[in-house]
Amino acid sequence: MAASCFWFGTLASLCIIGSTDAHSSNWHFYESQGALLFRLPSFHNGTAAQGLITDGSSERVWLSWTDRLMKGRITYTPENTVKSVVIDASNEQALAEPRKTDARYSHIGDGDLVKIKGRQELWFGLEGNEWPRLSQAAIVRYDAETLEFIALHQHPSLQVMAWLAYDASSQRVYTSDWTGSPQLYFMDTKTLTFATKPTAITGWNHNLNYIQGGDIYDGILYMQADDEASTLFQVELASMQVVRTQRLGLGFEREGLTLMDRADTLLSLGNRWQNWDNQSFGQIILLTVDEDPSSSRKLDSRSAWLGFMMSLLVILVIASAVIICRKRHRAAANKYKLSIQQSDTFDDDDDDD
Repeated sequence: MAASCFWFGTLASLCIIGSTDAHSSNWHFYESQGALLFRLPSFHNGTAAQGLITDGSSERVWLSWTDRLMKGRITYTPENTVKSVVIDASNEQALAEPRKTDARYSHIGDGDLVKIKGRQELWFGLEGNEWPRLSQAAIVRYDAETLEFIALHQHPSLQVMAWLAYDASSQRVYTSDWTGSPQLYFMDTKTLTFATKPTAITGWNHNLNYIQGGDIYDGILYMQADDEASTLFQVELASMQVVRTQRLGLGFEREGLTLMDRADTLLSLGNRWQNWDNQSFGQIILLTVDEDPSSSRKLDSRSAWLGFMMSLLVILVIASAVIICRKRHRAAANKYKLSIQQSDTFDDDDDDD
């Protein structure tokens, strides 16, 4: 009896796990179309993939590694999977000028392509490499064609700036702190000044942690977190509200994020250290996205309701199983007591004889 109750409870527990997984799987509206794992032989110890930028086309790409920049092209197979990264130019002395301001600068983060005064520039987050960070985080600017240094703008309060994203409509560059309350910091690209206070994000009742990549398309800010779930946040900038979170489960250390010429296609950069000459490997994944946010939100709503109902059903099943087990146990105990009493009665009769 105890064994049957145990397996009944185990089966109910598996139902809970199954319903949770089924609910989570509905969040995965991204579909990996191709991944590229690459290493450039000229890199030395201490370099790691950090930032990924495109100009909206499917080929031109800029990459930042810890202390250097590259520009090149991404090639694809006939099946539209990522085939290779072709590097056309590089700047291995990208930190020479910033280090004149602070010698501790050693970590170029994710960035974006910014059009300013008729010129295309690359803007990146910049910080020191010690932990905790001690240097003032900064925005560092480079020419998109020559990769030459243009200027440095130190943030008045941040020590970490792992990423930034440019919104052409408002002419603002957004970023966030490494951990803490959900809020965004921004710089006005017209005046080249930072806002005095961060702007709070609503719709997310947790800390906003470990964001390492971001991009903006049609008023939506996409932010990629380097957490276990590879969480992707989507924030509507007009309302500063989180409209969607997705658990991508991509693996690797997630870094830069860039959107293509449509909001339904993005590239995600990952990074992993290996024992191959103690050098880091970069990984680029091409992902496709459901274009209709309302349908996804409806799907998420239905999934949440279905998950709740399934959980409630499983709880009822477990409660029923416990009640049945207790009733059967009580009936068995009563039956056992009755048999003992009858046995005692027979023994008394034998003594009388």
